[in-house]
Amino acid sequence: MFSKKTTMPLLVALSTCFNVSHAQELNDGPPDSGFKNLKIFASDGTSRVNIYANGNMQAKLDIIYDLAPGYELKDIHLKQLNTEDELEGWKISDTSNQYIHQIDNLSSSISMSDSMTAHRYISTEDEIPKSISVCVEATAIKDGVETKKSTCNSQTSNAFVYIDARAPHYLGKEDFDLISWADSPQLEKWGETIEIKEQTLMKKPNTPRILNIESDSWHKGDDAIYAENAFVIDNYVENLPKQVSQVASWLENSNYETFVKFIENCGQNNFWGTTKQAEIIYAHKNEKNYIATFVTQILKGDKFLVKNKDWKYNLCTEDLFWDGYTSYYYKCQNIGQLWQVAPETDQNEKNVTRIVRPSNSLKVTDIYGTTSELSFGMGQINGYGYSSDYRELQII
Repeated sequence: MFSKKTTMPLLVALSTCFNVSHAQELNDGPPDSGFKNLKIFASDGTSRVNIYANGNMQAKLDIIYDLAPGYELKDIHLKQLNTEDELEGWKISDTSNQYIHQIDNLSSSISMSDSMTAHRYISTEDEIPKSISVCVEATAIKDGVETKKSTCNSQTSNAFVYIDARAPHYLGKEDFDLISWADSPQLEKWGETIEIKEQTLMKKPNTPRILNIESDSWHKGDDAIYAENAFVIDNYVENLPKQVSQVASWLENSNYETFVKFIENCGQNNFWGTTKQAEIIYAHKNEKNYIATFVTQILKGDKFLVKNKDWKYNLCTEDLFWDGYTSYYYKCQNIGQLWQVAPETDQNEKNVTRIVRPSNSLKVTDIYGTTSELSFGMGQINGYGYSSDYRELQII
């Protein structure tokens, strides 16, 4: 009994002494003892990456690290080489967006056995060209004890990545083709008073891939083509009755619209036109250079699409008629039952607005994340046997 009472405290004391000594060894180790290795690369395995300073294009950085046994990675912090300052003027994310990560678009081929990889994505906050050398500081943790390792003062290779953010390259009319009126498929033609065609916007083969297009003037949610939802609309009120009186074009969205509904223009002061419907072909939609489809309508015979507070679609004559009392009115037709004569209405001139939108713009964002603006307007059709009063949608 005496032997057991004297040996148990001794064993406890020895065990306690060993644990204290082991904890001191953990805390007193080198500050980077949790890391065997820490490097930083561009996504192609080099130490340089070129991007555009457009606020969207991200430089992808690969952080390669190898931890000592029992350690877990807690944090990765990107800093400026040598000064270790924060990266002011840059956005850092741990998620990638849809744009490519370097102008040269080289492939990545980094292989480090027994190592882990983390990714960070850096873009500019504005469109001002700038450059920076980026290093990495990482934190690991084991049993509540943190250790840090940094490449910011290292002279070894793969300690930093140089990011060169260049001035954005904006696209212009020379980078696209808008298929001309003469070469576009016809959707409708009746006599010499109405003709509807589908014009297609294509990028040229060497133009960067377009990921997104934006406009405030989509024709969607209603298949009738009326004045208010026209992308571009221009009136030629001084033309003779047999010449072009109005040209309008609608920007189509293939996810919404498969048809355009309209009223047949039966000529000056005639009102027996029927409500019709034409299928949008989207003739070039499956081609790799396809961007967008426009439906363009040419009217003759002094007929115009106008805006009215009660009717969306109004095909009206240029002439005003006197009601015999106090007012003047336009004679118009409004959308009715398909393939039947459209309803005729008399609309007070005070309730009619002639929409004029001689130009409009379309924003296109390319694979580099740069958004460019294309301007459109009506221009004279040259040649092809068309008279000088004919107009078509053109990039201006």
